[in-house]
Amino acid sequence: MLLNKMMQLHAAINYLRCKNSILIMLLFCTACKTTQPVVQSPQQHIPIATKPDVKTDSVIPKEIEKQKNILNLGYIMPFYFETNALPILTDDKPTIEPQSLSALSFFQGAQLAIDSFTNENLKVVCNAYDLADSTLSLKITNDKQVNNNDFIFTTSLAPLRELLIQSPTPKYFCIQPVAIAHKNLAVCQPTNQAMIKQLALFIAEKNMPVAIIFRNQKKEKELAKWIQTEIDSALSFKNSLYKTSMFDHSSLKQQVLQKLDKQQKSIVLIASNDEAFIAPLIHEMASDNKLKIQIIGLPTWENYESLSFTDLQLLQTIIFNNDYLNFKDLEIQKLRKTFINKYKCDLSYPSYQGFYLTKNILLNYIQIKTEWGNQKLQEVLNGHTFKFSSNQPFNGYFNTETYFLLYNNFSLQKQ
Repeated sequence: MLLNKMMQLHAAINYLRCKNSILIMLLFCTACKTTQPVVQSPQQHIPIATKPDVKTDSVIPKEIEKQKNILNLGYIMPFYFETNALPILTDDKPTIEPQSLSALSFFQGAQLAIDSFTNENLKVVCNAYDLADSTLSLKITNDKQVNNNDFIFTTSLAPLRELLIQSPTPKYFCIQPVAIAHKNLAVCQPTNQAMIKQLALFIAEKNMPVAIIFRNQKKEKELAKWIQTEIDSALSFKNSLYKTSMFDHSSLKQQVLQKLDKQQKSIVLIASNDEAFIAPLIHEMASDNKLKIQIIGLPTWENYESLSFTDLQLLQTIIFNNDYLNFKDLEIQKLRKTFINKYKCDLSYPSYQGFYLTKNILLNYIQIKTEWGNQKLQEVLNGHTFKFSSNQPFNGYFNTETYFLLYNNFSLQKQ
């Protein structure tokens, strides 16, 4: 039935391919009910092994089909199938529900990995479950077919807790940073705690005096104190003679000039997300030739338009985040070209993450299923955007990958 519907929709897909590639994905997804597995494309059932022009609906002899291993991949995400599918056959420009963009982008990357995977002995089945509203979460957790998946990817904490309690079988990959731990869970986005710890280790490696600037506001004071604690812990572990100094901005210039080492370069971390406060402060510090400092800022700074690139470069400013894409990398360039050719839209970070996570699983699915919980498995899962770690006793995997980016030549360069 699904195959017939796919063939009927083929003409519409060709017509709309240049309109919006994400909606093409939705055309496949809406072929079934949203509370049941809704994507079982022949492209996943019959991986293309050699010739790229092999028909995806080719008949496979039963004796060969029985020899295939079946890998079920589940995607529990806010796809908004019904909302996004409505304008697809109109001449107007299709609109996409903003809350679905990340999920759709991740799914596109995963689909690309599956389409490019070649293993004649493996049949990959994709099951997508729409999480467009809270009522669907309950339906998903009550759907026994969900736990038939080998691996499940989700962006939401809502059904995740219940599913982890219900079944010990599937291995879950949560794409959002969540502060929960479970033996069957891998958290694929670094939490704030993980990123701050990585920041502290990064600063400690520089072995320099550190000053933290904040304002007399509750959030900034708490953030500054948290960062100070982590940095001092990392410095102490390295037997460094330095400790962090805290500076209230009310007397910033006098304190910095008096207390920072004039003979040695120092790190100044500004614990604020307020663009109106940061921009003039950065300019003031860049204009003072007596200050020998390097600035470290927060992830949100990347999107601030009022910050002067000249000032940021002069102060050798570094920010940190967890979603950096280096488009100068040859492998990413190749992936980006393939992605654009297939979907007629640019590669995003969720797409990049979906591609490599799915690719690693497809290449190592037997090892991942049998050795889950083994620290050596981290080497299989790691790479590109993933740097998983685990605790003892084992309570799941946590991605700690954090990028440190230097403002240089009017761009951000990975350190």
